Amino acid sequence: MSHITEEEWINYVNNQLPDHVRDKYENHLYDCEHCLNLYLKALAYHENQLPVIENEEAFTEKIMTKVGKKQPKPVPFYKKATFHYIVAAAATIFLTMTGVFQSISSFVDTVQNPVVTQKKESSFTEGVMNRTFAWVDSIEEKNKEEQKE
Repeated sequence: MSHITEEEWINYVNNQLPDHVRDKYENHLYDCEHCLNLYLKALAYHENQLPVIENEEAFTEKIMTKVGKKQPKPVPFYKKATFHYIVAAAATIFLTMTGVFQSISSFVDTVQNPVVTQKKESSFTEGVMNRTFAWVDSIEEKNKEEQKE
């Protein structure tokens, strides 16, 4: 396993490396404890070069006032959930009072339980069979009458 030098880690900390190299170094840190120690040394070296904050409380207060000044934009009333609930309730009351739901329920009843008012039409074969049986029955009756005579 090849290790990364301390100078390269200092360049990494100072952000002087291209992105693809930085990604390679970051992935290498997961596997190599030796390079992790070198990276921590580079961070300590870089930490000494940063300016020291003299009045930490004033600095913190200044940052907090800047962060606190940004107020979120108020949401318009028509985008709030309560407005949608009120509109839905008003529409339901209106439709109930006008009888729309009553007419829908009667329509559903007629669809679910249709009244059979239409005459059932027989098929062609049923008609032929009925006529054939009637013809056979009439022949039998004539034969019976002839035999009685």
